[in-house]
Amino acid sequence: MADIIALQSEKILVVGRGTVVDRVQSLGVNTTLPSEDVKELGNPAIVDTVEDIPETTVDIEAFDTNCELITLLQGGDPHAATPPTQFDITADDFKTVGFLFPVKEVGSTNALKTGVVGNAQVRSINYRYDVDGTATESLSFGSDNLFWSDNSAAFESFTATPSQTDFPLDVATYGLSIEWKTDTFSFCVDVEGVRKTEGTSAEVTAGTADYYIDDVSSPHVLIFGTGLDTGQIVNILYPCVTTQAFGSGVHESSAVYPGAIKGRNIPIRIGTGGDIVRRVQSVNFTIDIPVEVIKEMGNTQVVGSIGDIPTVSGDFTVLDRDGRVFSELCGQTDLPTAKAVSVGDFVKTLSLEVKLLDPDDNSTVLKTIYLPKIVITGLSHTTRVGDQIAQVFNFKNAAGEVPAIYRGEKP
Repeated sequence: MADIIALQSEKILVVGRGTVVDRVQSLGVNTTLPSEDVKELGNPAIVDTVEDIPETTVDIEAFDTNCELITLLQGGDPHAATPPTQFDITADDFKTVGFLFPVKEVGSTNALKTGVVGNAQVRSINYRYDVDGTATESLSFGSDNLFWSDNSAAFESFTATPSQTDFPLDVATYGLSIEWKTDTFSFCVDVEGVRKTEGTSAEVTAGTADYYIDDVSSPHVLIFGTGLDTGQIVNILYPCVTTQAFGSGVHESSAVYPGAIKGRNIPIRIGTGGDIVRRVQSVNFTIDIPVEVIKEMGNTQVVGSIGDIPTVSGDFTVLDRDGRVFSELCGQTDLPTAKAVSVGDFVKTLSLEVKLLDPDDNSTVLKTIYLPKIVITGLSHTTRVGDQIAQVFNFKNAAGEVPAIYRGEKP
């Protein structure tokens, strides 16, 4: 292998739950290693530095053309014959996910090394739509680990039969390595998106670990201490001895999903009954999923996490021409003659609907994002030389309202 100074971005793939993610534009993985310097009275020097559990964030930005990412986050298969069609955004709907990002040599499909983040949990989802821009979906994840595997890493998924405990690994294809410092065989294992803890056979028997890897039998076996329920999905990421090839072709061609969707193919509906607010220039909103990380005494890893109620906040921008936008947001069909509306008159039953249309067939709806009730929380009026006058309205989701995402048209 020739010396390589740097690799271009197209030599990096992103794989989540075994699926190559479509239309990814950027990937950011950042890890901090928290530590505390220990001092003591009467000592002019630092006595020691003690470490805490690592904190890793994964940020992905992709062109928003389909429901692939939200399907993966909720444990579904986006490429199944009949994929899920509706996704409610509640704390209980999201599963943990593992990521692989193999780095390939120029001119080769083989991975030089592979980054692995296991048990990552989504923290926020941002959608950006602009009149002159491209529909964009950005997601941020949190985890407590980051691994680098020489050459490749393996992902396998199983569907449990009644009371099944043993899951043979495909080591003939992947091989099985070991994490050098901890002597563990897996990066992460989850059952239905809930993380599990690796240990020895004795620890599993004692109930202090969930599973162990039998590396003596052939093939090697992932073994749980308690039988699983029928149909439960088991996912495992583990170090791979055999170098794996990752193709350079597109995952889904433009015949399946458009390459990108511009503002001209994204109609926006805001109002009390799906009214169309004219001259919308942009819509930007973020779904935050608060997560509480659970630790325990005597454990060097995070035990789990608890998701809280998601919140939505964002803004939309319209060109400021007349009073029509204000009157629509106040529940009127038009601004009454010789009357005025104030910022306190906004109705509390406004809905927001974003449709992504197929650029090649403007009558086909590929995806719909629907917020059943939003509340206007602020507004600004901007006038600047050379620019068109614009108004920006800030909003949040109304209490008790859950946003939903649909594959295709909203029912």
